[in-house]
Amino acid sequence: CADRARAWAGMQRVARRRGVDAFPLVQLQYHDNAHAGTGQLLHTPPVPGVLKVSSTHAGYGKLVYRTRTELDDALSVVALGTDYFTLEPYYDNVEFEYRLQQIGRRAPRRWRRAFRRNSSNHWKNNTGNLTFSDHAWCAQYDQWLDWVADELELDMFAIDVLRLRDGAEVILEVNDSAFGLRYEAEKEDLAHMRELAVAMLDDDDDDDDAAPSAAGGAADAAP
Repeated sequence: CADRARAWAGMQRVARRRGVDAFPLVQLQYHDNAHAGTGQLLHTPPVPGVLKVSSTHAGYGKLVYRTRTELDDALSVVALGTDYFTLEPYYDNVEFEYRLQQIGRRAPRRWRRAFRRNSSNHWKNNTGNLTFSDHAWCAQYDQWLDWVADELELDMFAIDVLRLRDGAEVILEVNDSAFGLRYEAEKEDLAHMRELAVAMLDDDDDDDDAAPSAAGGAADAAP
């Protein structure tokens, strides 16, 4: 799967090009591990915030801190490794989280889905007692997916978004082919993935058949 910091950099390019109102990306800080144990960070950290280590997924390597002291304690553990880490604001006014999912880059081999994913007993909405529900689609989501697919050149990915109680939205991250599926739709989504993979292999075979070999081209050109 893609490096999380590089993926966010691509998302940041989209935000700069389109504007933060059109693409409300979370403000993330990148820190190399050399500064983890010194207390001298490259940027003033957000408090409260979320610390994420490297490119881990599924809730691993991620914790929330509510004071600078708690952050320093966490960094004393991070300093024992070599991985980079990122810091981002923690939102305590989240109404719900939803995921925008895309399989396939271009129509007609493209399928999109939106659903909510929330935990009743954990601040991480992919851990604990999870509930899934449908989420209404809007034209804005098509724009977001188009922009990210074009910028990062992804054929399968998902965007995670927070809806805050004041109605504002925050785009948290993009997951490439490592994204999780909604349980109720898993069989259908896996079928779409297989269809996409087979179609891409067929396209590669067609390209190979259409391209003349170097030897054949030389022989055809000879008198």
